Amino acid sequence: MKRIILTTTALIGLLFLTACGGEDEVQQVVEMDFAMDTLIEIRIFYMDDSRNRNEAPNRQLALEAIEYVRYLEGVFSRFVEGTDVWRLNHAGGEFVEVSPYLVDVLHYSLYFRELTGGRMDVTIGAVSDLWIFEANPELGIDVRVPTEEELAIALPSVGADIIIEGNRVRLGHPDTQLDLGGIAKGFIADRVAEFLRDAGVEHAIVNLGGDNVAIGGRPDGMPFGMGIPAPGTIGMVDGHIGVALVENASMAGSGIDQRSFELDGVLYHHILDVDTGMPVDTNKMSVFVIAESGILSEGLTTIVYTMGVEAGLTLVESIPNAHAILIVDTGRDDGWQMLMTTDIGFNQTDYGFILNFN
Repeated sequence: MKRIILTTTALIGLLFLTACGGEDEVQQVVEMDFAMDTLIEIRIFYMDDSRNRNEAPNRQLALEAIEYVRYLEGVFSRFVEGTDVWRLNHAGGEFVEVSPYLVDVLHYSLYFRELTGGRMDVTIGAVSDLWIFEANPELGIDVRVPTEEELAIALPSVGADIIIEGNRVRLGHPDTQLDLGGIAKGFIADRVAEFLRDAGVEHAIVNLGGDNVAIGGRPDGMPFGMGIPAPGTIGMVDGHIGVALVENASMAGSGIDQRSFELDGVLYHHILDVDTGMPVDTNKMSVFVIAESGILSEGLTTIVYTMGVEAGLTLVESIPNAHAILIVDTGRDDGWQMLMTTDIGFNQTDYGFILNFN
């Protein structure tokens, strides 16, 4: 049986407990930093005796993995002058030679565009730039809803062609701005996991702000266990409603409350409709997708928000080894319900539920 867990950072310290008894025990090194506007975390697990002689080389690998994240951020950030994405966004529709990494991600973006009939489109950057979802009073930054006039100017640049010739790329509209926020972290998590595997790591978790890639399971033969948060509690220690188990898979999770604000009684969240430039109309409070790669799980998480519940579940089920969990607002006093693709097993325990699949 292949076992999958839905992951968030918050419960990792509680669920990845050191094995008890015996000369060899499960050890771990943890390195964290802040990059790509989010918390990044590398956890490497290994068996060792009480002298823990393998700590130093594993910690060095974790530190190198974080440096690799920073290097890739220098390719994909659209806010830092000189990155590949920044140069492409400022090229006015002319060809730009870019990293093969960016070419790979753009090919994925075209796949997602076709898969969704254009509902997920990385050329939405000019529209997303009009919004401010997170206030920062210290810097004098407040939340912002764009005007109809601003949206009317920006929307024609959405859906532009992305022309790829080898490592040369150009955008088919001079005002188009790429926003890779829905897939780049997953791709970077994949590359970091690949780096660790190539270095001989067999048991690890790469977590880039909620985009997780699991290398193997625990070194004592147990799967990794991670908490599934209730709506509104992603990233918090309290509020988890269950656990699932994972080995060699990726997971991405998102809640509309993560980057959102309420103004005049209206909730505005960061997942935008490519036709209107406004937040998509959805009753989904949280979406979690498990897949074979980080870029696929992250991309599908966004895609499911842009679709109806049944359509989203059906789409995920059509993709090999992909699975989805949706927490949906019922509009009733019971608040919410959890819906899953049909291949996920559900077991109720005294401590919550456990998810697995065949």
